[in-house]
Amino acid sequence: MSEYTFKVNLDGITALDCFREATKDELKVLLAIKSLEDEPFCAESLSAALGVSSARVKAAITLFEESSVLTRRDSGILAEVEYEFEQKKEQRTADAPKAAISVRDNNLQNLIKDMEGLLEKTLVVREVERINSLVIDKGLSVEYILTLSSYLKTKRNPLTVEAIMREANKLLGKNIDSLEELEIHVKEKEAEIAGEYEMRRLLGIHSRAFTPSERKYFKRWLHEFGYSSVIIGEAYDITVVATGKLSTSYMDSILTGWHEAGCKTLEECRARVNIRKQERAKKANNSSQKSKKTVEAETPKYADFNSEDALMRALERSYGEK
Repeated sequence: MSEYTFKVNLDGITALDCFREATKDELKVLLAIKSLEDEPFCAESLSAALGVSSARVKAAITLFEESSVLTRRDSGILAEVEYEFEQKKEQRTADAPKAAISVRDNNLQNLIKDMEGLLEKTLVVREVERINSLVIDKGLSVEYILTLSSYLKTKRNPLTVEAIMREANKLLGKNIDSLEELEIHVKEKEAEIAGEYEMRRLLGIHSRAFTPSERKYFKRWLHEFGYSSVIIGEAYDITVVATGKLSTSYMDSILTGWHEAGCKTLEECRARVNIRKQERAKKANNSSQKSKKTVEAETPKYADFNSEDALMRALERSYGEK
């Protein structure tokens, strides 16, 4: 049972590919070795302490040694290296010529070079194979892949081949498989993001995520109705005056009414508001007049009664004389 002592080098840790490939168990092994720095240990004891297999411990040691994260302080040799990591490493080495041939045969050299520039790293064999598959298996154009990658780079840093693959598969699931369709999708997404930012500013929503119903309303107002933030802001002001709070459903009823009435500018929307006010005032006035007439018709007209005239008529009926 061999014992080993290592020095852990963490300089430039974020730039190392091994940390992207390392499993959770392999990272646990590295942290354990860091805590034992300058103290000898054996793979079996570390395996028992961490609850991982000794093969995984040895795999982690090999991975981080090859990446210069670990530097051996003694001359001991690892036991046999017939374990999962080494098999994967050997397979990648064997596949390297195949990947290079595929790049050459499909004229993808410039694509790989451009992708390395976007990703700011040299691609390993597995990553080259995945990019190749986007062209060969998925049928995507070089321009499509570069456009998608450039767009994703604005959203996440660092960008990875895995993220590009996931997004490409999502888009293909929506039948977005041409450069033209991708450009439309990107523009819609950018407009949606810009619109949500504008809604946050306009409605003062900064400390929470939008609800699904709010997103539905915003999309309708901005994209279906084509209303600007000025018009939406007008509806917001009316809503707050009427309800005392933000109510997207109340705002939606206002904006839907304007849209159905054909209002496209702020002036037309305000004119519509005035028309509605006049209609309500007229209706209220008509209702008041109708109620007044009803009351008058039902009230006896005692003011027209002449008591002296009534007395004379009674005497005439009694005596037959005027």
